[in-house]
Amino acid sequence: MDLGFPFQQLSHTMDTFIIDPLKKESEFEKKIRMGNIKARMRMIYLYNLAQYNKGMVLSTDNFTEYLLGFWTLHGDVGDYGMFQNLWKTEVYGLSKYLVNQLELEDKQAEAFALGACIDATPTDGLGITNSDLDQLGASSYAEVDQCLLKMVRFPTTVKEEVYLKIKKRHDASDFKRNNPYNIPRNLIIYGRA
Repeated sequence: MDLGFPFQQLSHTMDTFIIDPLKKESEFEKKIRMGNIKARMRMIYLYNLAQYNKGMVLSTDNFTEYLLGFWTLHGDVGDYGMFQNLWKTEVYGLSKYLVNQLELEDKQAEAFALGACIDATPTDGLGITNSDLDQLGASSYAEVDQCLLKMVRFPTTVKEEVYLKIKKRHDASDFKRNNPYNIPRNLIIYGRA
C-alpha cells in the first residue's frame, strides 16, 4: 500500500540513527536531534531498571520546565511526578528546607548531595548554551517564574523582552503538552468536530 512516503523496516541498532550525511542540517538541529535520542535511551534504561527492581520511574520535571518544554517527549517524563506542579523556585525552596533539616539531623553527606543539586547550573544537556537561563535571556529562575506567572494571569499585557522570549519558548513547545494529539471521534466518524 502506498502511503505517500518511503516505508522502511529497520532492525533497531545504533545504525538506525545514521542519517543521510548529504542532507543539510544546522549544528543546532543536530544537537536537538541527538539530545532527544540520548534522553530516550536514558528512559529505556530507567524503565528497564525499574521493571527489574519492580519499581517505577520518577519524573524530576517541575512546572517551570514543563511550561518551557525543557523535557523530551517519550524521554524525560516518568510514571510519577513528585513536583510536576511546583514552580522551579518552589522546588528550590523545598530543597533548601530539606538541606537545613538534614544538617540539623547531622546527615552531612545527604545535605551536601542535595545542596550540590541546588547549586548545579540548569542545562538541557545539549550544549547549545551554558545554561537554560542563557537560552531564555533571564538572570534567574525567580525572574522566569514571574514571567510565566504573568503569562498565565495576563497573557496580553506584558511586553518585556525577557517575557517575550520566555513566551516564544513556551509557545514553541506547546506540541509537547498536547501529545499525542487525538483526532476527535466525531471528526473520524462524521467528518466534523
